[in-house]
Amino acid sequence: MNNEDQIYSIVSQSVNEIYDCYDFDLELVLPEQSVIDSIYESIMHGELEDVIFTMQTLFEHGLSGEEAVDRIKYFDEAIDILEATIDLLPSNESNARRLYDFAGRYENMWVGLRRLFGDMKDYLTEIERERLVSEDIVITTYEERYKEQVKDLFVQLQEHLASLDERKVIVLKDNYRDGYFDYVISEVEKHNGKIILLVIGGEVVGIVVCKVFCGGGEAEYTTSCPKIGFISDLVVDKGNRGRGIGKLLISEAEKYFRWHGCNYCQLEVFAPNVQAMKLYKTLGFEENCFYMSKKIEY
Repeated sequence: MNNEDQIYSIVSQSVNEIYDCYDFDLELVLPEQSVIDSIYESIMHGELEDVIFTMQTLFEHGLSGEEAVDRIKYFDEAIDILEATIDLLPSNESNARRLYDFAGRYENMWVGLRRLFGDMKDYLTEIERERLVSEDIVITTYEERYKEQVKDLFVQLQEHLASLDERKVIVLKDNYRDGYFDYVISEVEKHNGKIILLVIGGEVVGIVVCKVFCGGGEAEYTTSCPKIGFISDLVVDKGNRGRGIGKLLISEAEKYFRWHGCNYCQLEVFAPNVQAMKLYKTLGFEENCFYMSKKIEY
């Protein structure tokens, strides 16, 4: 299979998968073959802007219909198309900005698309910095005046995790808002920790909770007792996701851990939280432990 055939195959298969994600007939609105041909021709002519325009048209028609059966798969297929496009395009600031603007419109696409920037990653970092610095942004440690906003973000996180848990074990209890906040504060004080906030225009839009562990308990007998910087919570306000805020908060956490001489930065991820998993992998985190569960039948 030559390069042109391979690209056509990728586009055809990916578009087909996108159409299959919907339980309504997208074909009646946008004929699948015409979408495939349009994207393929634009790729072969190196016209990223035209590829993005066609993809955006497809997205807007699809997302205005019934909900996708598998939204994550939908965006993954779109990323495959863009990956084939990017391979044939020059790595320049103009193309990096087009990709950034496109991905920023679709929260579920952003994490996956980041890995495609390749040689354009330097442009991406600069664009993110510009977008955030252009606003009234402050990175600071927790203060009492932010207490209620921080509680609100913890509630957002718990609601999200509960929505992902098919077992219905993770829930949002009536006492969660105040109780979990008090628990986090006590844990941070106990483990030489820190709560880092990202504030835009006086509003807390992201938090990362850091703790420092060094040996103790089972680790005294089973490990070499490296000093661990542990991220127990990372939350970005749902209206501000896809803007690089999570990445920036993790970077600040790593600075804190370096200052404390930690050997590793560690965190835990709920298995169904696929988007969080993708983010951490793009930032260099590796899987090294799995917790598994099985329901006891009676």
